[in-house]
Amino acid sequence: MALRDLVVDSLTLNLQLDPERIIVRWLGKAGMRNPSTALAPFFRDLITVAEESGRFVEFHFQEMEHFNSSTILSIMQIIQTLRRKQLKLRIVFNAQLKWQKMTFEALRQFDAGDGLFEMSSDGS
Repeated sequence: MALRDLVVDSLTLNLQLDPERIIVRWLGKAGMRNPSTALAPFFRDLITVAEESGRFVEFHFQEMEHFNSSTILSIMQIIQTLRRKQLKLRIVFNAQLKWQKMTFEALRQFDAGDGLFEMSSDGS
């Protein structure tokens, strides 16, 4: 299965694969009312490739301009799905942007100390 970039409205999910991880760069804005319509199939393929290849998933939000609460709900769902499948997820965000810092600090609740969920800020 080949993963492909996803472009929906003003949102782009750009993919990069290296030997250890699948990097997903979130770019633009996500204001869709029902983002799961577009994101769910993308996430299904992402999970399949991660399982088959033994790679972990890394989401980069540093260049994201905005996303709504429906999108954060989709992100929370993928966090839970990856955990159930014992797949590691690392989230990288920009703490210099107040909205990102507040949003992603709230996601720290998903860190169960098992190494499957990791968050960091590059500050750029």
